Amino acid sequence: MKDYYSVLGVKKEASDKEIKAAYRKVAKKWHPDVNSDAAATKMFQQINDAYEILGSPERRALYNAGNYDAAIDPFTEATEAELYPVGCDGCGAVSAQPRFVQYGRVFSLILFSIRSKPCGVFCVSCASKRLFWNSLVTGMFGWLNLWGFFWTIEVIFINLFGGTKNPALNAFVLGKQAAYFFSKGDSDIAIALAEDSICFFKKISMTDPNYEMGKSGSEVAHAILHSSGKKKRMVKF
Repeated sequence: MKDYYSVLGVKKEASDKEIKAAYRKVAKKWHPDVNSDAAATKMFQQINDAYEILGSPERRALYNAGNYDAAIDPFTEATEAELYPVGCDGCGAVSAQPRFVQYGRVFSLILFSIRSKPCGVFCVSCASKRLFWNSLVTGMFGWLNLWGFFWTIEVIFINLFGGTKNPALNAFVLGKQAAYFFSKGDSDIAIALAEDSICFFKKISMTDPNYEMGKSGSEVAHAILHSSGKKKRMVKF
């Protein structure tokens, strides 16, 4: 049986409030969009699995009693862990259209060039601002030596099409956001997000290191569509 208390860094006697606080702390630390460690994706998935069990009173009781199979069984009747929405990394808003986006940026001087890839989960407004800023910096300072000139062409082209949207991370983010809105009774938004999550999942290669994370988001999305019994048009970004 996995030691979910250790995953969240809390004691077995921790209160519900302490578990929630610990989850938010370690989830932020290990989220793949801010942590480049090779183990980040796997660790982040374990953190979410731990919170799903320890954040639910009934599942936690089963887990503490050693009944691990019942604790993780999705058909076990239980009060599910409180869901947290995905906030925009720019303004903090809870958006109905979040996307994990990676832009390109090049900064050059005569003797060297630096190419970076700023990324994060952004709402539509913040995504546009980040796109403009990174493209502006690249256009002004990226072409000042030979390598920078060629990198600038590549980066401007990528940014022109809205940056790079990792399908696995977007499938996860959209699935999680869909679950949040569904829990709040906003079924139309939840359905739109769920459909977007599934569309992103279809683009994932099985060799993608974030495949399992994307799959978990897609599974949530399928469950929401199944529960709703209907489909809506996708929200475009």
